[in-house]
Amino acid sequence: MPIKIDSRKRNDLLKRDECLISIEHMGKPTPKRAEMTGDVAKELKKPEDCIIIDKIFTEFGKPVSRVKVQAYDKKEYIPKKKIEKMEIRISGPKKKVAAPVQAEKPAEAKVEAKPAEKTEKGVEPPAK
Repeated sequence: MPIKIDSRKRNDLLKRDECLISIEHMGKPTPKRAEMTGDVAKELKKPEDCIIIDKIFTEFGKPVSRVKVQAYDKKEYIPKKKIEKMEIRISGPKKKVAAPVQAEKPAEAKVEAKPAEKTEKGVEPPAK
C-alpha cells in the first residue's frame, strides 16, 4: 500500500506525533487497522505498538483513504483507555453467549366468555 504523509504535527504535551496520512488501495476494499499499522509504523519510524489509528475516512468509489494517526514515543505514554479501545476496534466487539432457552411454556390463563349484552330491541350494540 503506498502511503503519503499529508500533515505531521508534534504534540509535546502528550508526547506524540499527530499525522494525517493518505493510503492508496487500488482495487481493494478499505484496509483494516491491523493491516495498516505495520506500514504506518515504517513510514513514521516508530515502533508498531506505539501507533494508534484513530479514524479512517474513505470516500465512496475512491481508492484512497485518509487516516488520522497518533504515534507515541513510548508505549507507556499511551492512555490505557486508548489501548483498550484500539484492541476492541481491531479484534471486534466481544460476543455474549446466550444461555439456552428452555422449551417450557407457561400455563395459559383461561378466559371465560361473557355473553353479549343486548339492548331492548334485541340488537347488539356496536363494538367499542
